[in-house]
Amino acid sequence: MKKKTITLTIDSNLEDVGLVGVSVHALGKHLGLDESCADEVEICVVEAVNNAIEHAYLYTPGHTIQILVQSDEEMLSIAIKDTGNSMEQLDPPNLDFDPEDLDNLPEGGMGLYIIHNVMDRISYDSENGVNTFTMFRRLAA
Repeated sequence: MKKKTITLTIDSNLEDVGLVGVSVHALGKHLGLDESCADEVEICVVEAVNNAIEHAYLYTPGHTIQILVQSDEEMLSIAIKDTGNSMEQLDPPNLDFDPEDLDNLPEGGMGLYIIHNVMDRISYDSENGVNTFTMFRRLAA
């Protein structure tokens, strides 16, 4: 199977993120992910797009975010592209908290923590004013 690519483009508005999540979930199922894996990929994409809106664009609408979904017979890759502020670190945050104490969960870092724990690999590049955060998930066992 040759590489397939679908590009989604949204405004940097939190109201548009749900549509991206639903779309990527459906694409994952179509490509062979089971329901649980498709749910996990959807959560990661929503977290990554939310991070772009929050950190790259500081919640300012009117900017473009591109989501490039690519697949071949073995791998699904999802690249989130923006032209806002670049990311300072890609390492997962060290989340030291009591999961039983829901009132005192950490305020930030949960999205990147989830992404690191769910996806097979992630990468980040910022070049010529374009930031690209890419997540990879195996399709085949």
